[in-house]
Amino acid sequence: MADPESQTSRVMDPVYVEAVEKHFNVVKAYWERTTPTFIVKTRGEGFRQTLMKHAFKALADELRPSGYLPRIRWIVDNYHLSILQRDIIEKES
Repeated sequence: MADPESQTSRVMDPVYVEAVEKHFNVVKAYWERTTPTFIVKTRGEGFRQTLMKHAFKALADELRPSGYLPRIRWIVDNYHLSILQRDIIEKES
């Protein structure tokens, strides 16, 4: 069984925390096993899916250089936004 202390002692990287907070209203942040996850709401007025699409794209563009990749899912009336680590591939010139 997982040690409950290890769940609470992990710290989320401020790089993606600040980026998510910049583009969304964060309802809750939690660890889904080893993946940082946020329950988020869109900002502004309008069609929710359109607002989500633009905010998600902006977040992905912001996180890409830092080696993170967002993933979004709709679960029981909420958007769950997970942050995955990705390998940064150096382009040869």
